[in-house]
Amino acid sequence: MTDLLEMINLGNRNVDRLSEPGELRAAAEQVSEIAHNHGAATLLAASSAAERIIGAVLVGHADLAHGLHTSTQPHPDSVLIVDINVASGTALARAARRARQSGAERVVAVVLYQLTMELPDPRTWDIDHLIVIDHEES
Repeated sequence: MTDLLEMINLGNRNVDRLSEPGELRAAAEQVSEIAHNHGAATLLAASSAAERIIGAVLVGHADLAHGLHTSTQPHPDSVLIVDINVASGTALARAARRARQSGAERVVAVVLYQLTMELPDPRTWDIDHLIVIDHEES
């Protein structure tokens, strides 16, 4: 049980780090670079905490869109899912399912921190490629 509590506390600290402007700016720059490198013009938050990162990315990048298109707009070819932490992958899988249902052909995910030692193959979450910026051991 201690390991689970430690992982939860670490995840909360990771989210709290983004209240520092320098940390948020650095995360936004990394996510923006990854979006451009992977040809993703649409960003999708896997959690409410990730919305802050996406907001910071969009301030300087009018070429990127937030969220998925409606049924009256063209579907995105490539979506970048953004989150702060990954442990079980449930939030990423849920976001990937929404992206695929909206017509995304390619789904890439980026997380700032990995909270567990190992993750399953991201294809089990219907994600084509997973990028972990920093690995945190619990």
